[in-house]
Amino acid sequence: MLLLVLVLSLHSTQQGQSLNQEGLYLQRVKPGFDDPDGVFSTWNDRDDNPCNWHRVTCDSVTQSVNSLDLSSANIAGPFPSVLCRLDNLTSLSLYNNSVNSTLPENISDCRSLEHLNLAQNLLTGEIPKSLAEIPNLKHLDLAGNKFSGRIPASFGGFRHLELNLSYNPFSPGRIPPELGNLTNLEALWLTGCNLMGPIPDSLGRLGRLIDLDLALNELVGPVPSSLTELSSVVQIELYNNSLTGELPATGWSNMTKLRLLDASMNELTGTIPDELCSLSLESLNLYENQFQGKLPENLAKSPNLYELRLFSNHLNGELPRDLGKNSRLMWVDVSSNLFSGEIPATLCENGALKELLMIHNSFSGEIPASLGDCRKLTRVQFGYNFFSGAVPARLWGLPRVYLLELTHNSFSGEIAKTIAGAANLSSLIISRNRFSGDIPTEIGWLENLVEFTGSDNRFTGSLPASIVNLGQLERLDLHDNSLTGEIPCGIHSWKKINDINLADNDFYGNIPEEIGSLMVLNYLDLSGNRFSGKIPLGLQNLKLTQLNLSSNRLSGNIPPLYAKEVYKNSFLGNPGLCGDITGLCDDKNGAKNMDHVWSFKKAKSGSGGCRNLT
Repeated sequence: MLLLVLVLSLHSTQQGQSLNQEGLYLQRVKPGFDDPDGVFSTWNDRDDNPCNWHRVTCDSVTQSVNSLDLSSANIAGPFPSVLCRLDNLTSLSLYNNSVNSTLPENISDCRSLEHLNLAQNLLTGEIPKSLAEIPNLKHLDLAGNKFSGRIPASFGGFRHLELNLSYNPFSPGRIPPELGNLTNLEALWLTGCNLMGPIPDSLGRLGRLIDLDLALNELVGPVPSSLTELSSVVQIELYNNSLTGELPATGWSNMTKLRLLDASMNELTGTIPDELCSLSLESLNLYENQFQGKLPENLAKSPNLYELRLFSNHLNGELPRDLGKNSRLMWVDVSSNLFSGEIPATLCENGALKELLMIHNSFSGEIPASLGDCRKLTRVQFGYNFFSGAVPARLWGLPRVYLLELTHNSFSGEIAKTIAGAANLSSLIISRNRFSGDIPTEIGWLENLVEFTGSDNRFTGSLPASIVNLGQLERLDLHDNSLTGEIPCGIHSWKKINDINLADNDFYGNIPEEIGSLMVLNYLDLSGNRFSGKIPLGLQNLKLTQLNLSSNRLSGNIPPLYAKEVYKNSFLGNPGLCGDITGLCDDKNGAKNMDHVWSFKKAKSGSGGCRNLT
């Protein structure tokens, strides 16, 4: 009986220690990490093996651990070297945690690793050169850490790799030319790695490279012609460096798979190569450089082009006449160049256009009516050109547009009533044109309107009563027109208004008392009109940085807060105003009598100083 008890006891003890060796190695990982979310809670040492543990994957046949995924687990601590004792571990991800300290040199003991993702952590120090000794490593992602030192030249010894070292504060240094030896490399991401010097010619040997990203560095010199030998490359990103010189004139025909080229924010010169524009590009970003000359017509033939951003260069001539005809263009920004001629009528032929920015050029002619069919447009900027004629009625009412900017042109005609359909419109900027007619009632239906700038035009009539419904309005600038009538009642609803400029029109009547309730109003200019009556005392409630009521027909006393010499210019040209300011109302008794008469008339008539909505 005693022997049986001993046997059962021994058996029970063995069951409690039945976890296999790989499980024991993983159990040693747990104490090294802070684990506030309990990601290791299922790692039970009473199991036979770890294959059912959370984030652990085993081979279905051998039951050996081949993958550990602890990404975004909110764990913190140093890299657990014990994981390298898992002989068959091919994939390890600790992405997006707080893995800290330095990577150990013995990380090369993880001999079976093919996929290692340590991105978005807090790793410091130099990257171990020994990483290059892992024989079958195909994917290495160390982006978004705090690695310093230099990129190891030993990385040129990898046999086949996808490499991401982006966004690490490496010591200033060059791109190791040895990386050109990675002839099986398919992706090279070195974004924001504090790289300096030229792009090495050796990178042209990466015949299998699909993605090259060298952006956000301090690279100098030209784009080497050897890059045009990258016959497998799909996208090249060189933006935000200090590259100079011209793009290679030839060789682009080798790059039949190239879909995206972004060399923006550099100091590149010369013309945009015709051979480059003959490719089936999807995205071409060359903005903020010093390119000149014409945009090649071939670009319009690309069936895949959806993005074209060329702003802030010295490009001239006309845009390709069939631009947009053969592709689903979505984003076009050619602002701040020397382009001329008319807008291609084909830009929206496929109905995909979302943004069209052409400000600061020399475009002329009328806006094609076809642009009114761009129902997906969200942003339109045509300012500072030589456009003329009427704006197509359908363009006023595009349902998704939040910014319509036509300033500094020679547009004419009226704001169409179709603007009622522009439900998403936030900014309407149409100053310095030749627009005329009444401001339509439908303007008050635009619930999202924040800015309405229509100064220096030929608008007539009164402000529509509906304009007081614009509860989101922050800026109203209609100065220098021929508007007339009184300010409508109800402007107290402009709770967010910061800037009101109605100067140099023909408005009349009283300045509404309501104006004193606009507590965020900062700028008020009603000069050059025919306003009469008293200045509302409520203006003293506001914190105005600029006030101009000059050249009107105002009378009575200036509110005490503004009856100071420093504000004198704000009230000149109102013969009936009084205040303790030299040159204003020398006959104070006469002014007081006039003030009394005005108050009596106001009380008798019951006027609130503004035009009723009805």
